[in-house]
Amino acid sequence: SYDVQCEDSKGKYIIRKLFDAYYTNPQQLPEYAIELYLSDVGQYKTLESIQRTRAKKGIGAIRNKFVIYHAKNSNDTLAQIKLMRVICDHIAGMTDKHAMIEYKKLYG
Repeated sequence: SYDVQCEDSKGKYIIRKLFDAYYTNPQQLPEYAIELYLSDVGQYKTLESIQRTRAKKGIGAIRNKFVIYHAKNSNDTLAQIKLMRVICDHIAGMTDKHAMIEYKKLYG
């Protein structure tokens, strides 16, 4: 039906916009996604080592490491693919309602 098609298109649009927002400014990702990315690219050996760093230095230290790593490796294809995977996994884990809230938060 027309209404279903409209909602489907709206959902696709919101997912694309969320992906674009996170990919162009990945610092907007939640802590767990940044931690997974840093683990995936080998900046931490295990998620437990990330948790120890967070406990000692706080999430700011992890986010700073992420910003520095991402800036240095912005042309590294494998690092970009891993970032895209983390973004996709984060979006895939959202409920429709959460996706709408995030969209409104990012695009207001």
